[in-house]
Amino acid sequence: MKAVRLGKVVVFAGVAAVGIARAGSDAGGGSFTVLALDRADFHKGGRVSGSVGVVEGRLRLDRNVSVAGTVAAPHVVLRPRTTVEQLRCDVVTGGTLRCEPLPVIDPAIFVRPDAQSGSDDVHVPKKSRHSALAAGAYGKLTVGTGGEMLLAGGDYAFQSVRLDSRVTFQCLAPCTVAIKRGLKIGREATIFGAETGFRVAGRGGRAVKVGSEATVGAVIYAPTAAVKLGDKVSMRGTILARRVPVGARSHLGPVDPSATAE
Repeated sequence: MKAVRLGKVVVFAGVAAVGIARAGSDAGGGSFTVLALDRADFHKGGRVSGSVGVVEGRLRLDRNVSVAGTVAAPHVVLRPRTTVEQLRCDVVTGGTLRCEPLPVIDPAIFVRPDAQSGSDDVHVPKKSRHSALAAGAYGKLTVGTGGEMLLAGGDYAFQSVRLDSRVTFQCLAPCTVAIKRGLKIGREATIFGAETGFRVAGRGGRAVKVGSEATVGAVIYAPTAAVKLGDKVSMRGTILARRVPVGARSHLGPVDPSATAE
C-alpha cells in the first residue's frame, strides 16, 4: 500500500477508489471535485460545486461556467462570463483575476492501478433486473437498455463495464469496482446507492465515457486515462484522471449523503 501526500491530505494509491475522494488539497486544505494530470475542459454553462485542478497542463473554462471553489492549474484559460472563487496558477489567459501561488499536488498519485479480473461474464438483458451480485472477480459486465444491476457490496473486478441507456446501477453497501479496460455509462443512466468507487486501469484514449443526461453518484479514479462527460451530466462524487473533458451544462459536486441505498 503506497501512501502519497498532497498538501495536507494523504491518499493511499492503488487501494479502494472511494479513498480517492480527497485526492488533493485546494487553497483551504479541502478536496478537489475534479483533478486531472495534464488537461481539463469545461464546456459552456457548466457548474462545479467544489475545486478543480490540473497538475501539469491547461485548464479551460468555457462561457458561463461557474466554479464554487478554487481553480488551480499551471495555465488557466477563462472565457467570457466565467466565475470562480479563487484562481491559483502560473499563467491566466482571459478574465481579470490575478494568479495566486499554485497548491502542492504530487503527480505521483497518477499511478495506474492493478485490476485482476476473472473470466465469467455477467450480462443483464434490456429491461431486466439482476439480483445483488456478490463481491468477486468477473469477466465483462454488460447491462442492456433499461436494465437494473445491483451489487451487494465489497470489492469487485471486471474486464470491462458497459451500462447502456437508462440503466440503473446500485451498490447496496459500499463497493469498489476495479476495471481492467474501460467503463461506459450510457445516456440517462443512473448510478447511486452506498459509497461507490470505480478504479479504472485503462490507458490513454477515453477509457471512461459518461453519456449525456446521466446521473452519477460515485468516485471515478482513472489516473492514466481520460474521463469524458457528455452534456447535462449530473455528477456527485470525485474524478481523478489524466484528462477530463466535461460537456455543456453539466453539474459536478461532492457526494450527496442523501443518495444512499434503499
